[in-house]
Amino acid sequence: MTIDKQQLQKLLWAEAASFRADCADWKRNTEALDEFLGEKTVGEVALELLAENEALLKLAPSKEIIWCACGDGHAANSYGAGFMDANGGVCQNCDAAQPMVSCPLELFETLRDSANTEADEHRQCMATYRPLRQASLDSVVKKCDDLLAAKGKGEQS
Repeated sequence: MTIDKQQLQKLLWAEAASFRADCADWKRNTEALDEFLGEKTVGEVALELLAENEALLKLAPSKEIIWCACGDGHAANSYGAGFMDANGGVCQNCDAAQPMVSCPLELFETLRDSANTEADEHRQCMATYRPLRQASLDSVVKKCDDLLAAKGKGEQS
């Protein structure tokens, strides 16, 4: 709707206030409002404003949040939520969207054992010299152990 909403509001308040006060200015304010509206009635303008407001509400971010497996949330009517809907429930840049790589369990156990051996050797020789590397190695071994435990197979180190 192309109407000066600030001017409309000013004229409506003036008309309403003068009507309530049973003021002599009421007729003048009503005529000014009618002149401003031209061919439209106050009711028509109100309906157009309500329709415009409804359309704007549809564009506003939704209060409902759609959550991705990675923990990111997106407003229900946002691009992110639309992307998730079209992409099997995962958001555009999350880790959950990365395909899982499968390998034989024996190979995975061998990799875990190798990382564990390297972590043990590092702990004996350089753990105090490179504590971040030690933490990284320990983390890799723990993740492997956790994945193997989830599968219900493999010997825990």
